[in-house]
Amino acid sequence: MMKKTLAVGAAAVAVSLTLAGCASGPDTQNVKTDFGVTATTITLGAISDTSNIYKASAPSIVAGNEIYFADRNKNSPICGRQVVIDTQDHASDNAKVVTLFQAMEPNILAMAQILGSPQQAAVQPAVAAAGVTAVLGGWSSTALVTPSSPNNKFYVLTGTTYPLDIINGLSWLQDSGKIKKGDNLGYLNVPGGFGADGFAGGKFFAEQAGYTMNQTVLAGTETDLSAQVNALLAKN
Repeated sequence: MMKKTLAVGAAAVAVSLTLAGCASGPDTQNVKTDFGVTATTITLGAISDTSNIYKASAPSIVAGNEIYFADRNKNSPICGRQVVIDTQDHASDNAKVVTLFQAMEPNILAMAQILGSPQQAAVQPAVAAAGVTAVLGGWSSTALVTPSSPNNKFYVLTGTTYPLDIINGLSWLQDSGKIKKGDNLGYLNVPGGFGADGFAGGKFFAEQAGYTMNQTVLAGTETDLSAQVNALLAKN
């Protein structure tokens, strides 16, 4: 049986930042509680990375969660309740993200954020087992629902996947006359949820549109990519 029914009366969470349903004249006295929901609060989880690989971008994503719900709590409370976000730092540690999720899961209704494709993949079995809806801070196509990954149905992607982003970007360059059929294209690839996934999109575009795609695999620790960029430029 699925633990998180998300049937908190009209406070059911789609967690695409649209926790909604009771917004217009709720009968807050008759709304039932659930995991992470009391008579006065709705608690969401967020597992980010504010100390390691994503520390440059994570604070703005965390702030986005907080700003949205601060405004919602003030101007349009959900079923008369205040949303509280329990934010934790996984530090890009795949084992830690699972431990953090398992610790917070009994006390939350849903996840407002899980940041990082590797961490999303690592915690996915636990999220699916608990039946928790989770918004992803990342857009890897590996998080899509497929016949081999049916339990990804608990994950909410709020943007275009990485392969489509790359295809769209290259299409714009072609339409703008900045690249043309027969050109060599370069791709600096940091292996992982973004690098490999994005490259798949670039490779598909190149094959379909008549380009040659050249990739340089990086370690991810480089501080100067001049040599790699010049080597790719030399192929044209």
